[in-house]
Amino acid sequence: MYKQVTLESMGPGDAQAGIVSLSLPRESAHALRIVDVQNAFQPVGWWEKEKTPRRVLAFCMSENNLPETLHLEAGTPSLAGLPVSPWKLTARISREKLDYVAHKFANIEALRGVPANECTTVEYEILLEFGGRTMVLQAGSTGPKGGPYFWQNVQIDRLWRNAVVEAVRLGGVMYNEDTYLWTDWYVLLFANGVAQVTAHFVNTKLHIEGYDFQGLPLLRFAGEGLTARDAELPRDGLQFDLGLIRLNLRDAALLCSGAYPGRMQKIDADLLWYPVSRIFNPQPPEIPPTHWDAGFARTVRFQISFSEAPAAISRYRVPAWWYGHCGEPWSGGYLPVTGRFARLGALSSEWVQKEMVRGQFDGGSSGSGNDGYAGIGMMENFYHSGRADLFEDALAYCYYWADIAVDHRDFTIHQWIGGWPWKTCAYSKFRDLLCGYLETGDPYFRDAVENCAEAYWMWFRSNWPRCTIGRDAFEIGGWALLWRFLGTEHARERTLELTRMLRSVLDSRGMVGGQMGAGPHPGYLSALYMTGVCMLSLLEVAEAHSEASGLSPVERNRFIDDLRRLSEYFNRDDVGLFPSGWNEHRPNWVHSGYQIYQWSILGIGIYPKMARLLGMEGDEMVLLGLRRSCQGITGPFEDCVAKSRIGHNLVIPLIHDALMMGARVNMQGLELTPLAVPDQWPPKMTVHTPWGELSVECQWDGKQAQMRFESAGDFPVTINYHGKSFVTHSKAGIAAL
Repeated sequence: MYKQVTLESMGPGDAQAGIVSLSLPRESAHALRIVDVQNAFQPVGWWEKEKTPRRVLAFCMSENNLPETLHLEAGTPSLAGLPVSPWKLTARISREKLDYVAHKFANIEALRGVPANECTTVEYEILLEFGGRTMVLQAGSTGPKGGPYFWQNVQIDRLWRNAVVEAVRLGGVMYNEDTYLWTDWYVLLFANGVAQVTAHFVNTKLHIEGYDFQGLPLLRFAGEGLTARDAELPRDGLQFDLGLIRLNLRDAALLCSGAYPGRMQKIDADLLWYPVSRIFNPQPPEIPPTHWDAGFARTVRFQISFSEAPAAISRYRVPAWWYGHCGEPWSGGYLPVTGRFARLGALSSEWVQKEMVRGQFDGGSSGSGNDGYAGIGMMENFYHSGRADLFEDALAYCYYWADIAVDHRDFTIHQWIGGWPWKTCAYSKFRDLLCGYLETGDPYFRDAVENCAEAYWMWFRSNWPRCTIGRDAFEIGGWALLWRFLGTEHARERTLELTRMLRSVLDSRGMVGGQMGAGPHPGYLSALYMTGVCMLSLLEVAEAHSEASGLSPVERNRFIDDLRRLSEYFNRDDVGLFPSGWNEHRPNWVHSGYQIYQWSILGIGIYPKMARLLGMEGDEMVLLGLRRSCQGITGPFEDCVAKSRIGHNLVIPLIHDALMMGARVNMQGLELTPLAVPDQWPPKMTVHTPWGELSVECQWDGKQAQMRFESAGDFPVTINYHGKSFVTHSKAGIAAL
């Protein structure tokens, strides 16, 4: 199938360096490479840890503009390093003062605001050399007494190198005569002289509990031949020829605007770049203009060119069908389908995009659309649609979540519901961090997702044993995703132990509860939403388990038994959707918009997964649950977007449409195995195939189903339905089932 893959450039068109995050099928993960241009692969996800990659960053390079399309061929991809690196990267001390005034550490508050002349100071700068050009790079910040103050004790960590690019991580700490700010950079150095820099400024916990930080981040550029200039951003542009280098600040445009401009300042021969003009917290916005809460971070991205190549890096998109064929985001090789609910996912993505803050420090935040699934949800809608704006906004959201939602003191997570001070086990959502890592390879994402997952685990275990679980089980499924994509034994063990804990509650109570189970929130009561969350997480565990080693009959039956018990409760009409609404239920709650949308969105994901993962395609309970949840979304999708929590609306509709139809590639062409609820098949849908889009029209008269097919390409289509196979063609084919 790889011969049918076309990778399409999303621009910029003049780029001579490019990146694509490429999924690989298990059976040919070691035998594919890109045609036409120099390229190399760097694994970021694994079918089998350190043996069989399932996701790679494919880097490509050309002496001229990269082509609009790239293709795959059989062959061993390049993983080896450059024979001799054209880059030289060193850290040198720029200012050193080793004497200091001793302070009593027992008095913690007295350690804040110590003047610089009473402290040891060892400032560093980075020398970045290519093609006879040497540039000085330095991270810095302002402070209550002015500044700038530059990073100290910088360490260079060389990550990996292949035939196209090398990756380096470097970092140090800044003290601004008040408190501390950490700076961690991820730098990709292409062999043609183009560099991508992702600079993280992090108010982390260096000691004690962490302090607020008062100051603005900045970057210093210097070097012989640098033409420094004053500029206001974005008013004066975002791309600059500075003589020694060319600088592209387009990716940093999310953080500045006419109202809150960034600026470039010429000081002698040096250039200082201030990416933001003030700080914002998206929940309590009325904060002082230089105030970073403890745990706050912000990422600044930009490109540099030391050569004739433009300071630009092109991103390529992968066809939607290839993701499905490679087992993403659902397992089983089912191809994406634009069916009954795909538009709900698209509308939800557009709603998050419209809510996104742009042009200031907290760019990427989406107000009431903030969820922890919004980044990965928009990204998976990008996989489905190929829209470049969705990719950019999804990645921006992932960085927002990593920077501001995550508390970098202890890697707990601020939840949007309830306000800034609120953090709970249930809303410790970290999937957006995994999504960001798979798209960029940025170790900042990898560290954050693993640390947040551990914080979730510690929270769970510090309140164990207890007889409630409920929506605390949200990120049991998140751990299952880490197992699927990172392939570590640690993720497997954590996932299975969390699953055991959930099951122990289900076995002892016969239900799962709400959350903690005491105090003003009646968490002991088992509610339908919490039940659905547990069902989804169990299914994500089953998915990871089946991909890793397959489900034995005993394991499969245990999942089925768990889900049957939960499904019986999930379908009750005489209890509330949430524990906090326990006394608000009524027998016809399923006819009220808010409640039915919340319930139905979970259901349209749960029942197709039960059918496909556990071989329950003909199970009456599954088909009834599927029919009921489909029938619950009767109003306009715009109404559903407005009245339900956004996170599940983004991904579940895509999962539903794909698993409902069960389209896969076989040796002859395309094979469809639709679930046996023809009254819920969409009248029209589109299957994304290796040979182009296949239009399908469905009819059901109460006795017989009929499918009509149309496509620009001509290929066999086999339909499996009720134990029989029907064969037709994609061009004007008809199958009476």
